[in-house]
Amino acid sequence: MKEGIVGVTGSTGFVGRSIVKKLLEDRWKVRCILRKPDGGEALKKQGVDIYKGDITNKPSIDKSFFQDLSYVIHLVGIIKEVDTQTFERVHFQGTKNVVDLAKEAGVKKYVHMSALGTRKDAKSKYHSTKWKAEEYLRKSSLTYTIFRPSIIFGPDDEFINTFIRIIKLSPFVPVIKGGKLQPIYVGDVSHCFVQSLTNTKTDGKTFELGGNKQYTLEEIIKLMMKVLNVKRILIPIPSLLMYPPAFLFQNVLRNPPLTLDQLIMLEEDNVCDMKEVEDVFSFSPLPLEDALKQYLG
Repeated sequence: MKEGIVGVTGSTGFVGRSIVKKLLEDRWKVRCILRKPDGGEALKKQGVDIYKGDITNKPSIDKSFFQDLSYVIHLVGIIKEVDTQTFERVHFQGTKNVVDLAKEAGVKKYVHMSALGTRKDAKSKYHSTKWKAEEYLRKSSLTYTIFRPSIIFGPDDEFINTFIRIIKLSPFVPVIKGGKLQPIYVGDVSHCFVQSLTNTKTDGKTFELGGNKQYTLEEIIKLMMKVLNVKRILIPIPSLLMYPPAFLFQNVLRNPPLTLDQLIMLEEDNVCDMKEVEDVFSFSPLPLEDALKQYLG
C-alpha cells in the first residue's frame, strides 16, 4: 500500500471510475465524496471509503473526508446546466469549496480536472467558469496540477457512444459542422492524473491532453462506421442552422439534447500539442481507432 490517502470528487462518472480503478491498481488508499452515498456501493466493494457531501453546498460536506488526506483529485463538472446545477455553481463554487477545505486540511497536492479550450476570454459559460475555477486554485497557495483534456472516450463515454447508437439504429447520421477534436482515451487520462500525484515535475503546471490525432466530427463518425463495418448516409448541418433549435431545446426541455453553449464549443478547434505531456508522463496516447476496435470488436 502506498503512503498517503487520495480523496476523489466526482468518482461515479466514467472518468472518475477509471481513475479510482487506476488508483487501486497502484495500491493507493482511496476515499470518495458523493452527494448520494447509496450510489457508491460498487466503489465500497472495491475497498473505497465513501463520505457524504454536495461540493456546491459547503455545510453539507462531511469534513472528516479531509482528515489525514494527502491528495485531492477534483473531477466534478457538468456539460449542461440543469435546474440549480449551473456552471457557476458546479465549476466555480464547488471547486472553491473543495480548494478551501483542502487548504485547511493541509493536503500535499490538489489535482484538478479542467477542459481543453478553457481560457480567460472564452465565449462559452462552460469554459469561462472552468477558467474561474483554475484561477482560484492557482491563487490558493496549494501545490497543484491542472489537466485540460479534449473529448475523453472509452467504453462508457457519452460522446462516442451516442453516435454509435445513432449509427446502429438509423440509416442517416446528422453531422454538425464544427472545429477539430483530439479525443483522448480515458485510460491515458487516468494514467496522467494518478502519476501527477507524486511527480514533482507536474507541480504548479497546467497540461493540455489530447489523443495522437486530430479529427473533424465527420471523420470520427466515418471511423466508427469503418470499425462497425456499416455504411450510413451522413447529413452535414452548418452549426448556424442549429442555433434556433438549440435555443428552443434549452428553454423548453429540462434536459436538452443540445444547448447554445455546446454549439459555441463545437465551433471551436479543441486540439493541443502533446509533446511535453508524452515526455513528462512517459506514454503514447492510444489511437482512437485501436480503442474502438477493442471495445466494439
